[in-house]
Amino acid sequence: MIGIRAANLSGDCHFNRELLRGHLNIRGQHQICVRRRAELSVKMNPYCAQKAKEAVDAAWNTCIKDTAPFDRVP
Repeated sequence: MIGIRAANLSGDCHFNRELLRGHLNIRGQHQICVRRRAELSVKMNPYCAQKAKEAVDAAWNTCIKDTAPFDRVP
């Protein structure tokens, strides 16, 4: 799912950015942010809005590990 990869690799979920947004979780904040942003991306399509969480959950394990073309999350 493009939304998961995009949120994971874009830098939008960097700790400093999340802190400025008021999201103060110390542990797991990156993954919380990636999930939130991916669900918002899927919800932008009115035909998928009701199933956004399920779609992200289904693709999560594969997509969160996919960092190509990088060796790790930048």
